[in-house]
Amino acid sequence: MLRRITVRALRRLGYQVTEAGDGVEAQEIWQRRDGAFDLLLADMVLPNGLSGLKLSHRLREQKAALKTIIASGYSAELARIEDVTAAGLTYLPKPFDLETLARKVRACLDGRT
Repeated sequence: MLRRITVRALRRLGYQVTEAGDGVEAQEIWQRRDGAFDLLLADMVLPNGLSGLKLSHRLREQKAALKTIIASGYSAELARIEDVTAAGLTYLPKPFDLETLARKVRACLDGRT
């Protein structure tokens, strides 16, 4: 449900959004579209065993300039936040409101994170 709300909000802001249900599907979409994406917004925890952080690393191996926002709201993952920021990724703590999401996306795309 949060994914659907996020997708709708970003589309209303004028962004082209491609939605995936998990990291495996995201990789498949990435391959079909030849990596034609500017930003990855992924949760730290994704279904099917591929974390958002691992997904980001895999995609950035193919396209180093890919901007990435990793969202998380679980305290058990807080230790991994250092991994996120050390890799040059943007961290988005959950819960977040739509204004915060919009600011993070714009700042990340503009290279201001």
